[in-house]
Amino acid sequence: MATGSYARQAVTFGVPVVGATSNSLVINFPTPTSDWGDIPGVAIFDAGTSGNMLYFGELGTPKTVYAGDDIYFPVGYFVIAEK
Repeated sequence: MATGSYARQAVTFGVPVVGATSNSLVINFPTPTSDWGDIPGVAIFDAGTSGNMLYFGELGTPKTVYAGDDIYFPVGYFVIAEK
């Protein structure tokens, strides 16, 4: 996606406990300057642009993002568990 002020955001994860970790800080996105459309899921990459997708998951509830929306994910929203 490259529209309406979208930019990947850095994510900080906590120390894993029993093979799982979650984001330890709020993830804030810039305010969209145009509609981003329907967002069914998210991905974690190892770079700010291009790079390798490390994880992908569907959102609990898909979100339609409109210009001017406040887009953020609270602490603990993203949980990564490896088996």
